[in-house]
Amino acid sequence: MKLLIGSILIFLYFASHAIASDGHYSLEFSLGNAWNSDQTLTVKQDGYADISFDAEFDTKAFERPFYYALRFGRWKANRAWEFELIHHKLYVDDTPAEIEKFEITHGFNFLTINRAWDIRNVIYRVGLGTMLSHPDITVRGQSDYDANLPGGYHLGGIALQGAIQKRFFVTQNTFLSIEAKLAYADTTAPIANGDVDVTNQSFHLLFGYGGNF
Repeated sequence: MKLLIGSILIFLYFASHAIASDGHYSLEFSLGNAWNSDQTLTVKQDGYADISFDAEFDTKAFERPFYYALRFGRWKANRAWEFELIHHKLYVDDTPAEIEKFEITHGFNFLTINRAWDIRNVIYRVGLGTMLSHPDITVRGQSDYDANLPGGYHLGGIALQGAIQKRFFVTQNTFLSIEAKLAYADTTAPIANGDVDVTNQSFHLLFGYGGNF
């Protein structure tokens, strides 16, 4: 939640100070849900045999911390460059006995730079970026791990997305929206004395509110 509030404040600051004669800025916030493909995970931990199992990922979008997306864009004519944060989450409930908990829930976050096109009032976008993850994984009673950022966050890997969005204007500059995404992520999540490679393929459906500045 602190990440969400901080991001909104930063985006609102820049949006409110933006003056452009040949374009405009947009700010959007969305809630929604995601459906994930299954994956075979291999947990590697120093001094132990690897653990491989079939993982059924769940998002649990409406359990805290909530799933959401935040996007800031710079539009010129019918094209835009955007920065987007998708606060995705992954839960695996059915795990082997050695894995007491497998969650990446204070963010399996997509951070992407998008290129967007407004074609006949339908917005198409593609995005490329990286992952910011916060693992909460306990293996053989061990949960502490070495992350490369403060607060247990780990930056790394690749994030891709493709999306289609329709906006419905409430006023001249504010709108509601519905958006569908296909997303792909490949990252390594650190665990106590080891790691696990996580590849996620997911379909996202979002409902949002935004404005132009």
